[in-house]
Amino acid sequence: MAKPLKDRIQEILSYVMAHETYLAHNHVLLDIHQGNLRKYVEKDLKSCLSPEYYKKLRERIIIINILKRYIDKVSKVYALTPVRVVTEESTTSDQELLEYYEDQFEMNVRMNDADEYSNLHKGFLMEPFLTSDAEPEPNLRIYPFDKFLVKSDTPEDPLKTDLLIKFMGSRHVQVPDRRVRGGIREEMREVFYLYTNEEF
Repeated sequence: MAKPLKDRIQEILSYVMAHETYLAHNHVLLDIHQGNLRKYVEKDLKSCLSPEYYKKLRERIIIINILKRYIDKVSKVYALTPVRVVTEESTTSDQELLEYYEDQFEMNVRMNDADEYSNLHKGFLMEPFLTSDAEPEPNLRIYPFDKFLVKSDTPEDPLKTDLLIKFMGSRHVQVPDRRVRGGIREEMREVFYLYTNEEF
């Protein structure tokens, strides 16, 4: 059995840092796929052209997002809306339950996103959850590969996921201020959610 998460913080931080290039690459792919190619083209041109020539050329740049076109072309699993039915032995209430979750999860929209992420990143994370409304309802999130990492602690099966690391953005947190005795200061920190079979 693996050590408790609280005893693995340094190991997990090292693992995340070792994958920074991979995560950054996936972020750029997603950003380009979402239509933000121009800034990358401009950055590359700016680095290899003189300022005067870049200024003249900048207004003439025609952006053709081949990555987006390619991903849109190959992501065809949900081009035709699938029909989901329960088995013949099931009851009417089983079919109603299936249809309820299809509707709540917006299954075709979410799975179309998953298909695109599969073609863009070769994978995705699907997370069912309950909304935080007064009356929680089931919903579904699909994460691209710049928002999470998985880790195996099983040498004989490196594809087994023993740890899920979700990146939850930055937050202000209170930390001890060593400059002032008993002081507290606020600092921006990256927030990770960690999941194993035993802990969250």
